[in-house]
Amino acid sequence: MWLVIFSVMLLAVSVESTLFSGLLSTVGMDDRAARIAGSRLTVMAALVGAGFLLIGLSSWARNTRMHNISRAHMNMLGHLVEEYGGVVDLLPGVGAGFSGEIGGIRVEIVIEPSRGGAAWIRGICPTSRPLHVWPRGLAPDGQNPHASLVASGRSWEAWAAVAGGLPPGTEKVVEAAFEQGGVLELIHGPTGMELSMPNAPGEGLMARISLGLEAVAALSRFNR
Repeated sequence: MWLVIFSVMLLAVSVESTLFSGLLSTVGMDDRAARIAGSRLTVMAALVGAGFLLIGLSSWARNTRMHNISRAHMNMLGHLVEEYGGVVDLLPGVGAGFSGEIGGIRVEIVIEPSRGGAAWIRGICPTSRPLHVWPRGLAPDGQNPHASLVASGRSWEAWAAVAGGLPPGTEKVVEAAFEQGGVLELIHGPTGMELSMPNAPGEGLMARISLGLEAVAALSRFNR
């Protein structure tokens, strides 16, 4: 907003072609040199003002679009408030967020509005057995060198430094989250659990988030 105001001021100044030459004459510059310099400064002010105006309007339009998208995400997350209670907020510079208790776990959900962004589910359910789950065959860089494969499915694999698989019921829920929900990563550590998935496609996002919530709840009960 301030960038738009500044650019409008520059454009307004550039309209009065004698302003710069008059100021330069006032400080002692020769009249002819002042007119030449003033003319150049006027053109420069017009070009800079037009550039800043274009940038400002583009930024303003983008922020408005992001705000509207986050509002739509807030309306979508309102479904969780109706079912479980909790609070939905607009998080400035971040996106739409939900905070509440689901399945006995305090969870936070954040949806980024930008294209190519992510949706995050964070659960306050610490564990003494860190577990890392990701799409099958796509192990991230920097994984624990002491971890080993403890469970896997068609679309996922789980690694931990402590042996022990997952109950069959839990495996089915995790499979649905990765295969149908498109989960990118699920980490369960001493501070809690974090699950991430793409925010697109928007159609069906709430259903995919629900699958992610089921996986978080199932793992929290087993992996304590």
